[in-house]
Amino acid sequence: MRALAALAIYVSLTAGIRAEGPQPLEETTSLRNLDQNPGQASHQPIRANEVRIVQAREWLERARRDWNTDPQQHLKLVVAAADLANLYRNAGDYPKAEQVLREVLAQPCTDAEVAGLVRNNLADLLREEGRADEAEPLFQQSIDSAGVSSRQRAGALIGLADIDRQYRRWDASIRKWNVALEISRQGQDERTEAIVLRGLGITWLESGSAARAEPLLRRSVRMLENDSDAPPEAVAGVLSALGELYRQENKLALAEDEWSHALKLERANFGEVHPQVAWLMEMLSDVFSARAEFLLARDYATRASQMMSASFGEDSMPLASALANRALVEQRAGELHTAAEDYERAIRIARAQPEHQPVEEAMIQRYAGLLKAMHRAREAKALLARRDVPVRSLALK
Repeated sequence: MRALAALAIYVSLTAGIRAEGPQPLEETTSLRNLDQNPGQASHQPIRANEVRIVQAREWLERARRDWNTDPQQHLKLVVAAADLANLYRNAGDYPKAEQVLREVLAQPCTDAEVAGLVRNNLADLLREEGRADEAEPLFQQSIDSAGVSSRQRAGALIGLADIDRQYRRWDASIRKWNVALEISRQGQDERTEAIVLRGLGITWLESGSAARAEPLLRRSVRMLENDSDAPPEAVAGVLSALGELYRQENKLALAEDEWSHALKLERANFGEVHPQVAWLMEMLSDVFSARAEFLLARDYATRASQMMSASFGEDSMPLASALANRALVEQRAGELHTAAEDYERAIRIARAQPEHQPVEEAMIQRYAGLLKAMHRAREAKALLARRDVPVRSLALK
C-alpha cells in the first residue's frame, strides 16, 4: 500500500524573473573545491547549502537596503528573498522559508508578476506542508490576477491540480492538469510540460487508470532525461511516480529500483534529512515490508517519521501519513499493538484537521482492518460507524 503523504511537485517559479534580475548566488572558489572533493560527498549538499544560505542572507540584506532608498529595486528584493526561501526549504527549514516569503509578500508591490512569483512560492510551500486550505486561495489569486505571465498561471494550476488530487477530486484535478499542459505547450516550455505530465499521470494512476497513466509518466521521464539542466528533484519526482505505478502492479523489484534511484538523487540534492528523502524512505519501507524484510522496513519507516516530525511538527499531516505508513509495516511484521498505537496517533492528528478528511478516512479503514484482525470487531464497527469516537478509547494496552 502506498504511503499517504504526497511527494512535492517541483516547479522553478523564480526562473523567469531571475533571468532578468541579479544573480545572488555566484559560485565561490570554496564551493567549487567542495564540489570537486569526493571525500566530502556524503556531506556536500548540507555544507554547500549552508554556505549558500549565508550568501543569500547577505544578498537579501543588501537588497532590503537598496529597496528602502529606491522602491524601484523591488525586483532585486524579491529575487533575493525567493532564493533564500528556496535554500531554507531545501534544507528542510520550512518555518524560516515561510517567514521570508510572507515578509516580502507583505511589502507593497505594483508588479503583478513579482507578486505572483512570491504568492506561488509561498502557496507551494504550504501545499507541501499539507496546509492546502491556506495554499488554495494564494494559487487562485495568481490565476485571477491581471498581468501575471502564463508561466506563473501554469505554476498556480499545477499547485491547485495537485491539491485536488490529494483530496481525490479527480475530475477537477484532471481539468486543471490539462489546462496547465496546454499553457506549457503553447509556451514551448518542455520542462513544465514534463512536470505536468507527471502530475496528470499520477492522478490517472490514483484514480484507478494505470493504463492511461503509464504513457504519460514514460513521456515525462524521456523529456526530463533529455533536459540536461532539469532539476534533480524534478527527475526524482517522475521516477517516484513510476515506482508508484510498479507498486500498484505489485512489481516490487521494479518499484524498488525506481524509488532507490529517486532516493539517491534526493539525497545528493538535499542531504540525508529532508521531507522528500523521508517520503521516498516511506515508499521503500512499504516494499521491504511486503517482502518480509521487516528490520530494514521498520528502520526506514521510523527514520522517515522522525524527519517529518522535525520538518513539519508533531501535529502535522506529513507526520500523520508517515505514522500510518509505519503502522502498516508493523502490522505486516505481526507487531499489532505497536501498529495500533501508530494508527491511533495518526488518526488523532488527522481528526484535528477536518480539511484532510479523505486521508483520515483511509487511515480509519486501515485501523479498522487491524482491529478485526485482533478479534476486536465490535470496536472496528464502532470506529467505522461513528467517526467521532475518541480514538484514545480504543487504545490497545
